[in-house]
Amino acid sequence: MHPSRTRWIFLAAVVVHLITAWFSTGYYAADEHYQIIEFAQARMGEFPKDQLAWEYADRLRSGLLPTLCVAVFKTAGAAGASSPFLLAFLLRALTAIVAMAIVKRFVGSAWHLVKEPLRPAFLFLSFFIWFLPFQTSGSPVRPGPGYCSCSGSRNYCARHRADGVGPSRGFVSASAFSSSL
Repeated sequence: MHPSRTRWIFLAAVVVHLITAWFSTGYYAADEHYQIIEFAQARMGEFPKDQLAWEYADRLRSGLLPTLCVAVFKTAGAAGASSPFLLAFLLRALTAIVAMAIVKRFVGSAWHLVKEPLRPAFLFLSFFIWFLPFQTSGSPVRPGPGYCSCSGSRNYCARHRADGVGPSRGFVSASAFSSSL
């Protein structure tokens, strides 16, 4: 497939995901607010730590997503943005951009495994499968299991190309992570 066509499909996918991020409302699960955004607000001194979910005191949740939220909130605040709707959009947009980068890397890794006549469909469906924009952009913060699986599959494809080994740790780790969410 011509590289410029691939680039245009990728750019179109990014635009669709950003539009979805802008018009989306709500969330998938209460955890997105109570165990990510509230933890970030507590770190910034905007929420009392004694009112957080019990996982905070027991340190059962990763600090990565709340740390990213803090970075987004502080950067937006420095630019004068304080609207919760804008902050939610920024989190959704960040999630969408990371998701598109993961899908792009997966496509690049699996490209050699797809027969030539199927490559246009593979490329298009990789970025535009019907639930993808909603999955990545429809919620302020959600590390979609599909992207963890995609990332794990990418590891499999890269390893398969190198030494011909069957299913790799990539699939196992992606499956384990996906089932834990």
